[in-house]
Amino acid sequence: MRTLAASLAVLCLLLIAGCDTGTHQRLNCICLIDYSGSLSEATLHRYVEIISSEVYSRLGERDRLVVLPIDEGAKTEAVKLVYDDRAEQQFSFHTDGYAHARDSVRMRLRAYADENGPKIAAELLRQKAIREKYTYFTDIFAALEQAAGLIERNGPDTFWDGVRRFVSGTKRVESTNVLLIFSDMIQETKDCTFATPEGCTPEQGRAILDRLAAASQIPDLKGCTVYVNGRTGKTNADVENIQKFWTEYFKATGATLAAYDYDAGPQIDSFLAKRAAASM
Repeated sequence: MRTLAASLAVLCLLLIAGCDTGTHQRLNCICLIDYSGSLSEATLHRYVEIISSEVYSRLGERDRLVVLPIDEGAKTEAVKLVYDDRAEQQFSFHTDGYAHARDSVRMRLRAYADENGPKIAAELLRQKAIREKYTYFTDIFAALEQAAGLIERNGPDTFWDGVRRFVSGTKRVESTNVLLIFSDMIQETKDCTFATPEGCTPEQGRAILDRLAAASQIPDLKGCTVYVNGRTGKTNADVENIQKFWTEYFKATGATLAAYDYDAGPQIDSFLAKRAAASM
């Protein structure tokens, strides 16, 4: 019996190795958008344009877009302003054939983005008025804690997982997590504010990180790539101090801070374009 079981196991391994079902790549794109009262209409419209057009049009057939607010209500009334999981839609069909299958998928994805992108833009602008009561403060810490709960973790790929995929003819799905933050990055709540001439001095920054760590309020963002778009301030000192704080903060979360800029649109577009090209 042991010999038979071992032979069957070896046979399964050979079958799986010879008939690899492959891997599907999935982008889990989480956006945080700043709705604080200090934000100008022009800046908000630019944030919305990047999310609803530049980012949304680059997403693939298995990708997910979630948009969360940054304001005083980020923790007390956590909501998803936008939730679009394309894995729940169908963009490819057996009738597409082999030669033109990718062209057909790209055409459907383009039509899907053209139809839903303007709806997303309208909803994000509409939410600004709805969340007016929360615009007095900017709780970036709370928004990042909410974002951490949306990170997709890739579990171990076991032998029996491979067997099940082989039998069902499905592929393994591997998620890449990216966090796009559209904000001036000025934390401003009753117990912590960066809205000072110096922003957040190194000494203050260390004390804040120690306090957050002690309260288990530094989220786990391991494996997540972060792009910050919109950083600003009133003086060079506060801009530099705040950037140093967030650099240390994201290091503590385990995330990779890929860009931190007033306009990180080109870096975000480059990341999405390279990923889209690799998946073709």
